[in-house]
Amino acid sequence: MKFLRHMSENLFITFTGIAALVHSTWSLGTMFSGVAPSGDWWAYLGWVIPAFMVAFAMDVGQISTSAAIRHNGLTWQRAVTFCVFAVATYYLQFLYIAHHLPMLELAQGLSTVHRDNVKTAVDAAIWILPLFLPLSTILYTLSGGDKKEQPIAPTSPEPTILVAKQEQPLIEEKVTEIESSIILTEERIQEPTYTADCEACGWTNDYLSPKTAARALNTHKSLHCSKRHEVEIVSQNGHIS
Repeated sequence: MKFLRHMSENLFITFTGIAALVHSTWSLGTMFSGVAPSGDWWAYLGWVIPAFMVAFAMDVGQISTSAAIRHNGLTWQRAVTFCVFAVATYYLQFLYIAHHLPMLELAQGLSTVHRDNVKTAVDAAIWILPLFLPLSTILYTLSGGDKKEQPIAPTSPEPTILVAKQEQPLIEEKVTEIESSIILTEERIQEPTYTADCEACGWTNDYLSPKTAARALNTHKSLHCSKRHEVEIVSQNGHIS
């Protein structure tokens, strides 16, 4: 059971609750049903059982709340619950000790100078002694948890997935040639052209610069033109126009 595990893990709260259980049972039974009956066991059981059940339930609640605070941390709900149990425990212990506190005789060797102060301290036991049980449980609960912090595991980087790309050299070369031819064609279309035209034979050709066109035309006229011989014969006869 979960409660038994809490009891074994929090022995201090467990034994403190057991110690307070007897006194709390007497206070609850007396305040609800009067003085405990004597001589009749059935009447005594009817008096003690309800008081014991209420006192035991309060101890169970206090132990469970203390374990929850130590293991899971303090919240305002747990703080209110634990404070209510602590105040109830204090009051029930106070009722018991207020009824059973004996008249204590001070030692004969106590000097008269300090007798009054000592008497005041002894009389204060009715307020201080009931406070020890709930105060000790509060301090124990808030002193630290049994839950150990888990070490932070180093985060590993996310795996990188590499996709192998198949090389297609033939297709890439053809695409490159096509792209290069398209670029050269566009450049040729955009660049201006100069035409060399031979009026004698009708020869013509395009060039990228005017100087190249002029040199090509001169070379054509001097070496390749089909009308060159007619020009030479006319020049020899002196009929050059």
